[in-house]
Amino acid sequence: MRIVINSSPLITLSCINELKLLEKLFDEIFIPEAVYTETVINGSDKKLEKEIRELKKIKVIAVKNYHLVEFIADVLDEGEAEVIALAKEMQIKTVVIDELKGRKYARKHDLQTIGSLGILVLGKHRKYIKDVTSNLKKMEDYGIRIGERLKIEILTKADEI
Repeated sequence: MRIVINSSPLITLSCINELKLLEKLFDEIFIPEAVYTETVINGSDKKLEKEIRELKKIKVIAVKNYHLVEFIADVLDEGEAEVIALAKEMQIKTVVIDELKGRKYARKHDLQTIGSLGILVLGKHRKYIKDVTSNLKKMEDYGIRIGERLKIEILTKADEI
């Protein structure tokens, strides 16, 4: 399976030391240039920068249809706009976006969405990680807020409650 991924899932998975999970779950991982610039070139997190550079399946790709990016960027940020545009250009069906607004917009463009939490559930089901609960705790310790209802939904999907 091929995916195009946005900045926030990269940052989130890195902060809980699960970025390498992406390579276990997906055949090809594409990062648009705007996302690469945000996380590696302009990013201040040297750990994240190192991890992204070390992942063998990650490919940084320039979006060709910049008119589509400009159109989408009226609604979403540039990284999300490039994720959706690149997925459409490359005929990739799945995008990894955490922000609700970006996920809704992607689905309107007939793209499947998954976020950081969905990646963890998938990793658990495929036995690449032991549990989701401890990773949710790490996310919260890092300052990522997860609503109670969403937490229950995710832990139910992970067969942990």
